[in-house]
Amino acid sequence: MALLLGAILVAGLLSAVGTMRAFFAVVDGTVVSVSPASVSIDDGHIDPTSFTVQYTMSDVARIKRAELWINSRGYKQVGIYPVPVAKSGMLSVDIDPDFDFGPTVRVRTRCGADVSDWWIYETPLKAFPSLESVRLVVRQPPPGPDCRLEATVNDQDADLSGFSQDAEEMRAQIPTKALGYRRTSRRRLDFLLILRTERETVESRVKAVPFDE
Repeated sequence: MALLLGAILVAGLLSAVGTMRAFFAVVDGTVVSVSPASVSIDDGHIDPTSFTVQYTMSDVARIKRAELWINSRGYKQVGIYPVPVAKSGMLSVDIDPDFDFGPTVRVRTRCGADVSDWWIYETPLKAFPSLESVRLVVRQPPPGPDCRLEATVNDQDADLSGFSQDAEEMRAQIPTKALGYRRTSRRRLDFLLILRTERETVESRVKAVPFDE
């Protein structure tokens, strides 16, 4: 009898442990890799490319639906794709080459005779036709007094105005005409998994794919 009671107790404990593990299991997903790791872009349009996405998921028994979202800051979504629910898998996706991410904006600072190198401006700009100009903001201390920003749009000089600066940033206005009245996105694609259970929606960490421009 004692042995029987002990076996029943052990079985009960194992069942309870299994229930607790299931209860405390965390639904999660990871975009492990994206190939290619960068993407060529010309005048705001991505070269025709098929992306291979490798992913993993945990506690797949609770996942009812999974999606791959591709975003670029400044736009809601570039694309949403269904993903097979699995502990691991690979997915091939394409992005419409007609999707417009906006022109390439480069900026540099000029302080008298001192001129910095050019770098790509990452902050999205909303160059609506109803606006004459939009603000460029470089959030870094000016390298000196009386500095100004300079900019190009698709390697063409842009005529900036409204220069100002303080101890933390530099500002200027860029004409929306110079931007072709086009919005610009952050210069990268963000890949992430969206996992849906009966009670929650879980977002994975972002896997970024920068633009090569």
